[in-house]
Amino acid sequence: MVYTIIRWIGILLLILIGLLLTVLALVLFAPIRLDAEGHLVQQEEDAHAAADADLEAAWLSGAVRFCAHAAGGQSAARLSLFGFPVDPGRFRRKKESGEEEEKVPLTLEERCDKIIRTAEIVLNRQNRGMIRKTVQIAVKALEKALPIHWMIRGRAGFETPDLTGMMMALQGLLYPLVCGHTAIEPDFEKKCLDLTGAIHGKIRVYPLAAGAFRLYRIRELRRMIGQIRQAAGGGRNVEKEKV
Repeated sequence: MVYTIIRWIGILLLILIGLLLTVLALVLFAPIRLDAEGHLVQQEEDAHAAADADLEAAWLSGAVRFCAHAAGGQSAARLSLFGFPVDPGRFRRKKESGEEEEKVPLTLEERCDKIIRTAEIVLNRQNRGMIRKTVQIAVKALEKALPIHWMIRGRAGFETPDLTGMMMALQGLLYPLVCGHTAIEPDFEKKCLDLTGAIHGKIRVYPLAAGAFRLYRIRELRRMIGQIRQAAGGGRNVEKEKV
């Protein structure tokens, strides 16, 4: 009797492990079909950027499908599983009553200061070797994971020439990945934004997971991320208590 119970428990455990391995294999090796197009533009100096975008992603030959559309400051999204619509709102956690945490938007000076402090840590001479290794791992993972057909073109300028220069330096750092896929003209005189992008093809999860694991094993990278968090902080939070 005891032997029979142990045998059935072992069979159930093997079935459970087999199901978990099957789900893991599907997540890692089943590609995601992605078709997306978008336009990001900022017409005036003090205006907010407006985005028009269409996105459609399908996984497991359309068994899981996600569609999203944004235009004129409004957006809509739809998720379906085996053809049946799924409401993502049901899975959102309700905020606990009592205290509410409100995120106060950063000023332009604070935003620029955070970016500059982060850049100083990243560009530190002691981190150059580690940054080079990190970029190589990330670029190889993205080259294998991203679709072949994608393109970003347009014009961009930030609040200060320093930030615009950092954008160009980042493009140079990622040259093996973005070569032939980006055509962004910098504007060092004024703040402007007019970008158009499109991506069509399949995204593979396994190279991203393998690259993320290799990056996690770099101790110096984890230490630098901690320094960036301490230097940049998490923004200004204001807590309000309900009366």
